[in-house]
Amino acid sequence: MLYKSKNRLLFISIIFAGILLFGIIGHFLGYVPGLSFLDEGIEFGMTEPLVLDLAVVKLTFGLLFRINIMSIIGFAVGYIVAKKVVD
Repeated sequence: MLYKSKNRLLFISIIFAGILLFGIIGHFLGYVPGLSFLDEGIEFGMTEPLVLDLAVVKLTFGLLFRINIMSIIGFAVGYIVAKKVVD
């Protein structure tokens, strides 16, 4: 049972790494003339963070997802790599 949970965690980690890596690459390729479409995408989440002020401690919570074309490609590449590594 523990073996399956480790495989699942590895699978999800590889996919997440692909999304993150390709998203960063897409962001930097957005500065190259002619490749700016790779950085275009949508953002959703909390644009204004939630602030909890307890006088002694101030906590700020926020979550924003930004999906661009390269992060979708990164998901596909991460999925393919994870299938080959985990199986």
